[in-house]
Amino acid sequence: MSELAPILGIDPAPPPPTGDLDMFTREQLEDIRGAVVDTPADLSDWRSAVPPGGPIPGVLQTGDLTLLSAGGGTGKSLLTLWLLALLACGAGGRWLNAYQLPGLPVRCLLVEAECGAARLRRRLRELVLGGALSEDQADHALENLVVYSADRLKDRRLILQSVPALVLLERAAIVCIDPLRVLLPGTAIDENDNVEVGAILDQLVGASARYAFATLVVDHDSKDGRAARGASAKRDAAPFLLHLTRPDQDSPTYLELRLDKGRDPGAPPLVAIDRLEGTPTPDGLRPVSFEATAPRSKESREDEQQSRRAEIVRLVREHFGRLRMGMSIKDLEAQTGVTRRTLQRDLDRLEAVSAIRTTGGGGHGRGAMVLIYPPETVA
Repeated sequence: MSELAPILGIDPAPPPPTGDLDMFTREQLEDIRGAVVDTPADLSDWRSAVPPGGPIPGVLQTGDLTLLSAGGGTGKSLLTLWLLALLACGAGGRWLNAYQLPGLPVRCLLVEAECGAARLRRRLRELVLGGALSEDQADHALENLVVYSADRLKDRRLILQSVPALVLLERAAIVCIDPLRVLLPGTAIDENDNVEVGAILDQLVGASARYAFATLVVDHDSKDGRAARGASAKRDAAPFLLHLTRPDQDSPTYLELRLDKGRDPGAPPLVAIDRLEGTPTPDGLRPVSFEATAPRSKESREDEQQSRRAEIVRLVREHFGRLRMGMSIKDLEAQTGVTRRTLQRDLDRLEAVSAIRTTGGGGHGRGAMVLIYPPETVA
């Protein structure tokens, strides 16, 4: 062992320890090292270190994986499609007033395992109708956005393993997988198994680093809505964690995008978002857009609800006073700009406290079939 002292960096003066290392030559030790590690990292150029590169520094970076989780119906897939379209068309600017986008087109690959091509076309048109994208931006985005929709997937069990090949073939700088759960290899992978799910994500992280692309994985929340569904390995393996939430079910258009985990600085920890929806088109599509807003406390959201419901009562009374008849949900929706789902919730609450009365068939969801009156006008 004494002859290895200079190699191992120990003082040869004290009595050398005994053990299994006496059995190895220097060449054998180097062979062992070479089998498990590369040469030591060189940190001597630390003075020239710069922030990591990538499409969106601090949240979606080349060679890394970002996990975006949200509850069902939150709008995560629509928000993701909008982001990918902006990246693909080179829109530039600050997305949601928080994330700096590149001013040149970025080649993107979307593996959408839940939506078919027809539904994705509708979503794209809704974003254009809502002003989130211009027609030119949408057309330009499709030149750099390669989409494998649910109806184009031949063997879902092999998709995740084939991501590097698809990225290289399509020359993509970003790959988005939406959602992860649907693409886990059948019954062979349990989404609650840390070892199996961790291995899948580790492969994606390794491929991202090796082939220099950014990976965005979209997945569903756990039942309590606090984190990504399934194994904790998802949260452990992903260098970046984004969590899209709807803090208050009575304010369904108010969303919060939180950066729960970030390996590098640069992205804000919280972005508040308003989901704006317009009046449906004659063929049934609803214009939609997303805008940054100020974060709202629970108290401010409650004040907003009360103000909105007071406006509903005022409009119903005004309508009845002018026309001597009840107001339809369709008319109320057009005048308030509030979505049908939110109106239905507000009407239920208002009727429960006798602030309005409804009559007509089939419940609030039937729209024009339901008429809304001031409470004193209905026996």
